[in-house]
Amino acid sequence: MDFLEIKEPTSYDSDDRSDFAIELKEDKDQEGVFIGHASVFNKRDLQDEIVEPGAFKRTLNRKKGKFPLLWQHDKSEPIGMIEAEEDGRGLKVKGTLALGVQRAKDALELLRAKIVTGMSIGFRVVKDNIDPDKGTRNLKEVDLWEVSLVTFPANPAAQVRRVKSVTPFQNLPMASGDIAWDSSAAKKRIREWSDSADGPTAKYKRAFLWYDKEDDQNFGAYKLPYADIIDGDLKAVPRGVYAAAAAIQGARGGVEIPSGDKKAVRGHLDRYYSKLDRTPPWSSMVSIDDQIRSLLDLIEHCDDAHLDDLRSALDTTQTRALEPFDWIKSDESSEPDPTGDDVEDIKSSFSFLDEFIPLEKSDDDE
Repeated sequence: MDFLEIKEPTSYDSDDRSDFAIELKEDKDQEGVFIGHASVFNKRDLQDEIVEPGAFKRTLNRKKGKFPLLWQHDKSEPIGMIEAEEDGRGLKVKGTLALGVQRAKDALELLRAKIVTGMSIGFRVVKDNIDPDKGTRNLKEVDLWEVSLVTFPANPAAQVRRVKSVTPFQNLPMASGDIAWDSSAAKKRIREWSDSADGPTAKYKRAFLWYDKEDDQNFGAYKLPYADIIDGDLKAVPRGVYAAAAAIQGARGGVEIPSGDKKAVRGHLDRYYSKLDRTPPWSSMVSIDDQIRSLLDLIEHCDDAHLDDLRSALDTTQTRALEPFDWIKSDESSEPDPTGDDVEDIKSSFSFLDEFIPLEKSDDDE
């Protein structure tokens, strides 16, 4: 599954925000009209990403250059329309506020007062690649969904970091499925391989799915390792991928990262699961809590003929639904897949419930 990403046009290259300034038209016949750049090409931003020239070309052609203008990325608050085109600098936009809408009137006053000072885009990545030397993700093609007026804090990095500190997708080659996973030993090998004796480098970051950007010189800031050095190269280890997926699902106490970042991490893991021709745990079953709530509701309202079966299913769910993650020991090196036969065994133990509740997500749930 692809997740919608958010990007403010903030750059490492300079504190000068002239590239991103909004010009508000004050002519009477252009009230509520503004122009500016919602994205700038060839600048490394605070998410270690670079938008390449031409990245918007196909989406602009397909949507005829017109996109909704939202307030703070809230899809329930459209405030106007954007006309967009690529120029030599980036994604140039002309915004027209729908001044019949109260929020659009408010936005205009905030623009005039320079309280709202920037734009942000919501998009889906279509094509990208990783520059391992620079540690950047280069966006070659994106599918633009919307442009928003946003409020920048005094420190623009703070807002970007709140959105995500997820490592750009690395698209690493996969190691063999029989390679054992020992995260502690892997970290030591990665530290040596990445020349990180004095602190984490950009190469070190590639072996992790998430890191705290505000503390990026602390090895403890890097979480969800999934790769190791195999024959001199950095490769994704299947059991490391499974361990990261289990941690995101809450195994061994889970991992403390923002909920929005977990969605992006799942998006990366989805791509590695696809390489392994497997289904990630969040796509294969409804949540345990949802199962238990549904079973309790069925028990309360079912007829006596099914009562014993439903109670047995509830016991099975509560005692065994977490078993697919029990293989993750302190060395994280046991069974290779927390979502395979164990899940099928759980399903088959109360397959009679098919007439009551689907265990598989339907297309309508996406």
